[in-house]
Amino acid sequence: MKSAFKPVIWPVVISLLLAACGGGGGSDGGSTNPPIQPANNAPSVSAGPSQNVVSGDEVTLNGSASDSDGSIASYSWEQTNGAAVSLSSTNSATVSFTAPDAAASLEFRLTATDNDGASSSSLVAVDVLPPVNATPTVDAGGNQGVLLDEAVTLTGSATDTDGSIISYLWEQTAGDPVSLSGADSANLSFTSPNAISSLEFQLTVTDNEGATATDTVTVYVGERQVSVSGAVTFDLVPLNSFTSGLDYDNTVISPSRGIVITAIGESGEEISSTITDSNGEYRFTIASNTFVRLRISARILKTNGSTYDVRIADNTNGNAMYVTEGEQFNTGLDDHIRDFYMASGWDGTGYSGPRSAGPFAILDAIYETVEKFGAAVPTAQFPALEIRWSENNNPASGNLEDGDVGTSFYNGNNIYVLGSADTDSDEYDRHVVIHEWGHYFEGQMSRADSIGGAHATGERLDMRVAFGEGWGNALSAMITDDPYYRDSFGTGQSSGFSIRVETNSQNNPGWFNEGSVQSILYDLYDVPADGADSINLGLAPIFDTLVSSEYRNTDYFTSIFSFVDRLKTLQPDSVAQIDALLGAQTINGTGPDGAGETNDGGIASALPVYNTALVGGSAMQLCSTNEAGSYNKLANRAYVDFDITSTGSYNFSATDTSALPMSDPDFIVYKQNSYVAIAESSAVGTEVTSVNFTSTGKYRLELYDWNNVDDNDSAGTICFDFQITN
Repeated sequence: MKSAFKPVIWPVVISLLLAACGGGGGSDGGSTNPPIQPANNAPSVSAGPSQNVVSGDEVTLNGSASDSDGSIASYSWEQTNGAAVSLSSTNSATVSFTAPDAAASLEFRLTATDNDGASSSSLVAVDVLPPVNATPTVDAGGNQGVLLDEAVTLTGSATDTDGSIISYLWEQTAGDPVSLSGADSANLSFTSPNAISSLEFQLTVTDNEGATATDTVTVYVGERQVSVSGAVTFDLVPLNSFTSGLDYDNTVISPSRGIVITAIGESGEEISSTITDSNGEYRFTIASNTFVRLRISARILKTNGSTYDVRIADNTNGNAMYVTEGEQFNTGLDDHIRDFYMASGWDGTGYSGPRSAGPFAILDAIYETVEKFGAAVPTAQFPALEIRWSENNNPASGNLEDGDVGTSFYNGNNIYVLGSADTDSDEYDRHVVIHEWGHYFEGQMSRADSIGGAHATGERLDMRVAFGEGWGNALSAMITDDPYYRDSFGTGQSSGFSIRVETNSQNNPGWFNEGSVQSILYDLYDVPADGADSINLGLAPIFDTLVSSEYRNTDYFTSIFSFVDRLKTLQPDSVAQIDALLGAQTINGTGPDGAGETNDGGIASALPVYNTALVGGSAMQLCSTNEAGSYNKLANRAYVDFDITSTGSYNFSATDTSALPMSDPDFIVYKQNSYVAIAESSAVGTEVTSVNFTSTGKYRLELYDWNNVDDNDSAGTICFDFQITN
């Protein structure tokens, strides 16, 4: 709860001067001189220490000032020397800017003025150094086994993030000498010796600034090669269609698809690596009479076409990736078949053995997801992802390293998955795993404006939350082609709940309902027609809409409105069918801002979706209410859009008109999906701030009463006069 400002009352001392009259004689009557006012002391100011920075750095100058006989009334920064830079603000103690691209000497002056008008200044120097050259990266390729007297090619590669590769140099560093061809190029060729041996080669690359990097590769030369093959499988536990709990009695041994499997040499070196196929099968060709062991990594990888790289790590064990290794063996002269099986660890009444299947069950849900997208969009490039799962991950909120994750969730970088037996574990809940991958997709490849928080189908939600959660639920049904979203929990993982994603009849239908959103999105995808659904777009148009620059860079928050507006542009022949789906959920607003929407969810202040403020215009009334709940529910926050036509400083104010004793208006200003300013002071009944705009265009603002977004407080419906002036 914020504290209210309390005024301070200063005591006033009144002095009386009494004059006495002597007896006899004249008197000039006495006189009183006015008190002499002390001279005002100029403030003391520091622009901060000098700095050395690198070109392109974000630089912050931290100034300070004090006044021994008063207070600091204002600050003013100005650049006094060097290449001109754009200052973030000139009227506060702290200022920031981006260092120029070239070396330079800059100087800045901070002037502080006190409450009596006296001022002092201080200078600070900033030396901009040229950027440090980044070291190139180099890969000499994977280790390999070859036959005697065989033509061999080593394929190297290198990149330089801030320049170019100007030279390659291959050198042999171990083994019987061979004649090298192409030693000054990325690809090296030679003929292997006519004897069993182990050769080592080093590739050195140099960039255009003279920085070098090296990598080595080993080539095993044998009289012959043998095949090492097999299958990798795991226990996949389905969910009971009646209880939505796990159905261990119908566990299926499933192939581990797309899994990385590596052959490790006697000294721990990687000899070869491959990926299991869609049947979970793998095959190596390895030199005979070689000592190896096989390592199965909880990682799926694809580097051509539609690409991805996903691994499962233990957040309670230093984020170490899960791996399984077989015993070391000698390849000898015969082929080998070696299978690997990851068990659930369930003995009929509880988990009594290692739960080695868990990470591979999670990966299998992700494999199904990325492969289905890859089939629809062959050029899809998915950023690398680490999913963190542990048997210790439980529903308590706290330290992630201890497993207190609260729930399965995506945090902007990683997905955390519950794994606590007899309370809540999600490794076999495919819909849950895919739902969280949907949030990763939004955050990494599309746009995610959701503010998170508790939510449920049928609730009236903040439209950003409704879209994000509706998308996750719909996606899980699209990937599995199973519209029943199930989540297991409880003793023995025997309980659970289900949601029918395709249900068209919702409680509180509308643009603010995740159930309405998921129904619309799934109906856009699926084949069968039902109710208002007569459309079948599949995955590709949905993907194209979400990754389009127009959707990602819209001036409005992500919502069913911004999604459908872009989808209609990409699918002009389907507009009528799309509108039918929206109408079935009582959604009738148009455009990315939902203009003209008439469904207020029973809360009058929820409409219009966006209020338009005129800069310099008269005050407008905006309201915040907790009628649907707090924090992330419908109408907790009022949305405002406004246009800035010229750069400079503008004043924002919100004043309570409801006369409630503890009202606390706050607001956040956005440009697309980036924060511009946050005003959350503890002042009761009012919020006033000044924002410096360095670019023109359309901006958005959300206004709310703190008590309606804080779960510990409740204020009801509070209205404010809101105004923007310059």
